[in-house]
Amino acid sequence: MADIFNKYNLKAVKKALDGDRITVGLATCGISAGGLPVYEALKAANLGLPVEKVGCIGMCYNEPIVTVRQNGRKSIYGLDTKDNVQKLID
Repeated sequence: MADIFNKYNLKAVKKALDGDRITVGLATCGISAGGLPVYEALKAANLGLPVEKVGCIGMCYNEPIVTVRQNGRKSIYGLDTKDNVQKLID
C-alpha cells in the first residue's frame, strides 16, 4: 500500500490527469442534474479524447459540469444538458 505514495506513482498520476480529456461530474449532484445523458452523448460522439466520469468539484449549483482539457488549455462548462452537447462539440 505504501508503494502507491512513492514519487514515481505520483508523477504518473499527475501526467495522466494533465493529459487531454473530457470529464463529466457524476457525483450525486451531477447525476441528479442530468449528467448521465450528457456523459453518454459525449462518449457516443467519438471526439478522439477520453471521456471520463469524475466526482463533484464543489460547484453543485452548476451541475452537470463538463471540463475539457486539450492542448494545455482547460475549459469548464456548467449547466450542461444533453440538448446542448452539440454546442460543446462545435
